[in-house]
Amino acid sequence: MSEWVKYSTSGGVATVTLNRPDKYNTLRSEVITSLQGVLEKANRDDDVRVIILQGAGDAFCAGFDFSDGLDAYDNMGLQSTQTLGPILDGVMRNTPQGRHFVDVASQKGVGGAVEMRDGPFGDYSQGAAEDQPRKRSELNLP
Repeated sequence: MSEWVKYSTSGGVATVTLNRPDKYNTLRSEVITSLQGVLEKANRDDDVRVIILQGAGDAFCAGFDFSDGLDAYDNMGLQSTQTLGPILDGVMRNTPQGRHFVDVASQKGVGGAVEMRDGPFGDYSQGAAEDQPRKRSELNLP
């Protein structure tokens, strides 16, 4: 665990918080390593039944932090996919929408499934202010 990834448990719930709000919780190799460590810890804890992954501040995660250049990230995409992929895949496959996405992907390919899923939304960044995602601070969440 590091200062950039916080971990706590309460009852059967483990909460993992990406803690770089000043950088929109962007991922660095150190963050990925810490995230992998706390997820393994939560998965080994027999009392943990749910893992909440959240971001501190207004952003969940703005992607990779390339401020130190691209050289340090040669394998980071693969590493993060190996770490987070099984978790996100499990979440996706265990919802009705996720199962539908997988069904469409098997029939029309992943491109067809993504088009079906994302087509109605368009590009949020070009939309009117009321159509853009709101900041967490505007949602009155804890």
